[in-house]
Amino acid sequence: MDGEDRSRIEKFRQVKKVIRGSGEHLVVGVDVGKEKHHAFFGAAAGKTLLRRLVVANDVEGFSKLLTYAEAMKTKACLEEMVVGLEPTGNYHKPLGEYLVEREVTVVLVSNKAVTSNREMMDNRWDKHDTKDAANIADLVAQGKAPRIPQDHSLGTYDPPCDEKVAALNWNQPARQVFNFIRGCDPQPGATTTFRGEQVKLYNASFLMDDHTVTPGEILEVTDKGIKVAVAGAALLITRFRTKDLGKVKAPEFIEAKKPRPGDRFGAPAVMRCC
Repeated sequence: MDGEDRSRIEKFRQVKKVIRGSGEHLVVGVDVGKEKHHAFFGAAAGKTLLRRLVVANDVEGFSKLLTYAEAMKTKACLEEMVVGLEPTGNYHKPLGEYLVEREVTVVLVSNKAVTSNREMMDNRWDKHDTKDAANIADLVAQGKAPRIPQDHSLGTYDPPCDEKVAALNWNQPARQVFNFIRGCDPQPGATTTFRGEQVKLYNASFLMDDHTVTPGEILEVTDKGIKVAVAGAALLITRFRTKDLGKVKAPEFIEAKKPRPGDRFGAPAVMRCC
């Protein structure tokens, strides 16, 4: 667990301590769907601010949700925002990652808790708010988004995650590439090549990007990292490891290796004349 993960967990614990009856928190409950999400907005003290907002499960919809949330927060004179999501397949992940990347506190509420609370809601919200979005918001506002212990009897064994299984295939679906890099971080590091040299990749962020280039191709080089194409999307990579540099942040890798848009990770080495 890295420092960023520890920080999120600590922030979640603090939210649980202070949110019930808080006059400072906007609570957004999101009922997740494959193509559309239904959102409910309320103050943690129990006041309904907006009963229903429907947004698409894409970056435009995510932006719309966040725009409404910021407007509600300002209008109601609230200082903090917490978004509760009920994990549904993998459909919640793009929205969750979009919000986390923008430093919004996100809480996952288990289906079991939602089902139980549906039968026990204590009328804190308007009685006409019957959708699960309000139910999810209610659980978050009461600090009742519980941690559910894993059932270890359902666990299975995987082989060690070592160099033998760390070779990155850029032609896989975008989410698989993203999750592969995350699964190999911090060890052993997802392995690819750059101009014929072995490179390991770390700290990937998933980005919505409508491009037409080959997976593995560099789209943009910035101070924050290198934006790399995957099928129908992009990844921002911010840490790299090479034999000569060791593990370094993006600016050091960029300074040493001089990557350019159009270069491709995983491609054969090409001699450059200049």
